[in-house]
Amino acid sequence: MKSKRLGNIAYDWSFFLGLAAILVFINIISAFFFFRLDLTEDKRYSLTDQTKAFLKNEENFSDPVLIKVYLEGDLPADIKMIRNAIEDKLRDFKIYAGGRLEYEFINPNEGSEEDVLEIGMQLYNKGEGIRPTDLTIQSVNKTDNSIIWPGAEITYQGVVKGYVQFFNRTRLHSNEDFKPLVEGAINNLEYNLLNGIRLAVMESKPKIGFLQGHGEWQEKQTLGFRAMLRKNYSIRDVVIDGYLHALDELDGLIIAGPNESFTEKDLYVIDQFVLRGGKLMCFIDPVFVDRDTLFRRGATQSVPKPLKITDNLYKYGMRLNTDLIVDGQCGPEYIPAHPQKVMPWIFYPLADGTDHPVSKNIDPVILRYVSSIDFVGLDTNKRISLLQSSGNTGIRRAPARVDYRFVDLKPEFATDPDDPINKVMLAGIVEGYFKSAFRNQIISPEFKNSPDVTILEQSTKPSKILVVGDADLVTNRYDSLFSKETGKWEYRSKPFDEFKYDAIDPNIISGKRMPMFIYGNAEFLLNAVDYTMGDEAVLGVRSRRITIKPLSEEKIANHVRFWQIINVGLPLVLILLFGLLMAYIRKRKYAN
Repeated sequence: MKSKRLGNIAYDWSFFLGLAAILVFINIISAFFFFRLDLTEDKRYSLTDQTKAFLKNEENFSDPVLIKVYLEGDLPADIKMIRNAIEDKLRDFKIYAGGRLEYEFINPNEGSEEDVLEIGMQLYNKGEGIRPTDLTIQSVNKTDNSIIWPGAEITYQGVVKGYVQFFNRTRLHSNEDFKPLVEGAINNLEYNLLNGIRLAVMESKPKIGFLQGHGEWQEKQTLGFRAMLRKNYSIRDVVIDGYLHALDELDGLIIAGPNESFTEKDLYVIDQFVLRGGKLMCFIDPVFVDRDTLFRRGATQSVPKPLKITDNLYKYGMRLNTDLIVDGQCGPEYIPAHPQKVMPWIFYPLADGTDHPVSKNIDPVILRYVSSIDFVGLDTNKRISLLQSSGNTGIRRAPARVDYRFVDLKPEFATDPDDPINKVMLAGIVEGYFKSAFRNQIISPEFKNSPDVTILEQSTKPSKILVVGDADLVTNRYDSLFSKETGKWEYRSKPFDEFKYDAIDPNIISGKRMPMFIYGNAEFLLNAVDYTMGDEAVLGVRSRRITIKPLSEEKIANHVRFWQIINVGLPLVLILLFGLLMAYIRKRKYAN
């Protein structure tokens, strides 16, 4: 009997030591090999490949990055969800960045009143830092007011290099529906953190010039677009005016909305800029639609523009056609004298993205009086379609009639709208090595004989050329407001987000909470510029969608007793069954 008891003790110790050895072995192996499984449909617990690659690469940043998150303290449950999501995401970031990334959470409302005021001024940083939110929590007996700081401070090489804003709200009240705020903050979390780190460790921003001198959109008309770009790029206007070195200091050139013909000298300077590896981005209307005439008379004609820049684009492999695209899948327009006022307007296609990361998974992009694009020639360069019309599309060659009476016609432009062959390209990119558009042409003696100019007939570095057949894509409405600081009238874009919503959206006008149209214009523009400029670290991150699925209130109300039993009774039943099973096993084991 004694030997049997000793045998059982030896067996128990052997089992324990064997189990411990297995656990130690697994931990040693896991130190060398890392993997995780994400079984969620939207992969909410996984980082994109671009984020992983950026964090792993020590060439991107070798010194430690410290992220101080100030969304901490006594927070409502919904805001706490954002805070916890931030911690989860930073924990994932650290897995791939290792010791090069550290983070901490700080409650900015702890300490004396002077300490709280001082840290608030430090975080706000005269409007350049984190923007606070006034939080009001309404309970039965009282109302509590506090200030939260939904942002983070990024320190690199011992210096504060930037900030991350997780959401922008001046005021929040506990009676509000926080779901859109929470979902939007979590959707943008990976991009905001990654982009914040990128900007903090970046030695200098790439330089992009907005071309002027040919009737292009002025700064006041592109304030919103420029504001988006300034986070990642250094922006300025540039005029060529025949000067050979006008583009030498630029990495990228944007041609947005030209209305006048380009001179041969200016075209030649742009050509040489591309051949030296400069990135060219064109937002061009090849036809003119007089909207004032259309509004007054109800009809007008589209007229081709003699821009000449389209001739250069053709030689690079892209033809911008002098036509207008009409589409059954379209956005709204205000129609004067029409009983319904706002109607679907076939000249405003809602373009779909392709499988390329620039336009994949983004909301439809609204284009207004857009023209089609074709790839031409037998060039071996890489060609990418970024935006395309739906299958229910028609092409109106200029001169074409634009008439408000078209809104009452049934928009059927294709016999088989589901056939992909009916889709038309509206934005695309050609990338690689290019031959000069002026090859085999007589070059001005002023250029040819200049001692400080190297004439190139083909690319010395790879380049990219982006073409969109709609100049309105980058524009915004604006106001002229008097500034007390400068004593001058200054242009400011209107606060309404025209890149995401439509001011004449029927739901917005009627006061409904959810707009009828949500556009992906901002995401597309930023992705397209980033890709063209060669910055692919954030592609696919900005347009990521994570859907927070709340519990069904209807099912909860109808089956409340059932779920109470499941949540309370089922664990007790399982514990009881487990206890009975263990008792049976022990009785059977030691019965003899």
